[in-house]
Amino acid sequence: MRASLVAFAFAFALALAAPAVSLAAPQVLVTSLANGRVDLFVDGKALRVLREGERSPEGVLLVSATRSAAVLEIEGQQYTLGLGQSNVASVTLRPDVRGAYTTVAYVNGTPFPAIIDTGATAVALSADAARALGIDYQRGTPGVSQTAAGQRRAWGVVLPSVRVGDIELANVAAAVLDVGSAELPLVLIGMSYLKALEMQRSGDTLTLTRRR
Repeated sequence: MRASLVAFAFAFALALAAPAVSLAAPQVLVTSLANGRVDLFVDGKALRVLREGERSPEGVLLVSATRSAAVLEIEGQQYTLGLGQSNVASVTLRPDVRGAYTTVAYVNGTPFPAIIDTGATAVALSADAARALGIDYQRGTPGVSQTAAGQRRAWGVVLPSVRVGDIELANVAAAVLDVGSAELPLVLIGMSYLKALEMQRSGDTLTLTRRR
C-alpha cells in the first residue's frame, strides 16, 4: 500500500541532509586468509597480496590478519572481513503484491515497516513513530508538507542512523509529519538516504548498494 503522503514540498532547508557517501572507495573481496597476510580482489579486477602494514596501490591497508578475519583500513574506516566477504553492503528487494518495494527499516535501531520512495525528498515518518523513538521533533525545523489530504505541518530533523538490510547511514535528514500512524503507517525511505546508494533494477528486483 502506498501511503498518501508521498509528494513533499518541504519549506525547510535541506542543508540538514547528510552529505552523499563517496562511491569512489575501493571495493574489496577477501579471497584468502593467513596469519599476517590477506589476498584480495580490488574493484573486481586486481589481485592484491598484502602483509600486515602494507597498503595496496588503491589505498587499502592491511592492519592485521588471522586465519579467520582481516582488519582492513579503507579511506580511514576499518572493516573486519572474513573469507569471501566484501566491504560493499547491499540489499535486494522484491516488490509486494502492489508493486511497491516494502521492507523493514531500522531507525535509530528500532524496526519499522518501510517503503522505498524515490519521490520523497527525505526520509519521512509520522509523529507517532517519532514519539516512539523519543524524538523531540517539534524542536526541529518547521515546514509544510503538501499531502493528498491537504497541507500538514512538518518538522525537519536529523536521524542518528537509518538502516535497510546491511546498509546503515548516519545523520540522515528526515521529516516528521503531523499525522498519526494510521494515516502514515510506513516510514518513507526517501532521497536523503537513497542518494548515498546505487540503485539497480533487474527484472522486478531492486538492488541497493553502498560503496563504503
